[in-house]
Amino acid sequence: AEGAAGAAATAQRLCALRSALEFRGFAVRADDDASPTRIVAQRGLVGKFAPMLVHLSLIFVLLGGAAGIIFGASSEVIIPDGGSADIGKVLDRGRRIKGPLYEALNPFRGLIRSAQVRVDDFKIKYRDSGPQKGEVEQYFSSLVVEDTETKDRLFADQIFVNKPLRWGGATIYQADWSLDRLQLYVKGIPIVVPLKALPDEGAGRSWAAFVPLEIIQADDVRVMKRLKNPRQGIVLVCENMRNVQVYDSSQQLAGILRSPDAKMDSKMEGMPVQFGEEITVDGSQLRLDRVVGATGLIVKSDPGVPLVYLGFALLMPATLLSVLPFGQVWAATGEGEDADQVLVSGRTNRNQPAFEEEMKAMAISFAAP
Repeated sequence: AEGAAGAAATAQRLCALRSALEFRGFAVRADDDASPTRIVAQRGLVGKFAPMLVHLSLIFVLLGGAAGIIFGASSEVIIPDGGSADIGKVLDRGRRIKGPLYEALNPFRGLIRSAQVRVDDFKIKYRDSGPQKGEVEQYFSSLVVEDTETKDRLFADQIFVNKPLRWGGATIYQADWSLDRLQLYVKGIPIVVPLKALPDEGAGRSWAAFVPLEIIQADDVRVMKRLKNPRQGIVLVCENMRNVQVYDSSQQLAGILRSPDAKMDSKMEGMPVQFGEEITVDGSQLRLDRVVGATGLIVKSDPGVPLVYLGFALLMPATLLSVLPFGQVWAATGEGEDADQVLVSGRTNRNQPAFEEEMKAMAISFAAP
């Protein structure tokens, strides 16, 4: 009778231990739910397998990077506002990088070669206040992807820095900008003047154009057939898409043309030179219609990007989960002279001192008086 009572008391203590383990988040199994003699518990199983997931995600990242180097291509192109470029030809040049197997095994190459990108609109946003007033804040390109042969519109989007366009396995990034040409009116007659970049000597980027004086002073430039003195003329200098500095034939600053799209007053008091949308230069009226920019794009085809994204998507949660400790606890009733005892053992892979303290606290809570 005393042996049966002792066995029942020991089973109750095991039940109390099971309840304490379950309260602390352990998953517990027993050989008998009503009167257990052995139990096993574990907690944080995800922390045991998370390191394996971390290694798997790193493999995905490495494979994705290798696929981009071997099968991908990347190039850059400057396209003026209103212009277009063949996406396939841009990538074929591979000015930045071109994988050795891009021609043979890039899965998107056929689709990319049948499309071209057209710049529908390009604009620059300048800072209106603060210590960096007047500097470029952001530049935007409205792009249209068209079929190379039929010119059908396939896709359109506006891109800017950190917001690329993705289509058909190609990614188009906004990377740079430039100025392409000036649209002017000389005595009411429209002309287009191409711009050329000046050497950067540390004073910032600038572009310039030369217009022969005979064109400026002609009654109708459209009927001109030959220039008698092509070396004499005016110089136009641009540093942004808002203003154009105009130097007359004597190389003196004659005035500043303001773009109609610029956010500023058309008249400014106290200006030492002419300022506005229209000024007089060497006896002729010169009016600025538009400063036309050019967008600098990076075109990239990287079939390894999905693997890289998948790898990082797994890596971040797996890294957090791998911090969780994995612990196991075993408990059983004794035999023979120790039949009234409960033997407990456990192990953990992290923070062993805290685990030992937790086990001691549970052992004291169900220990027999």
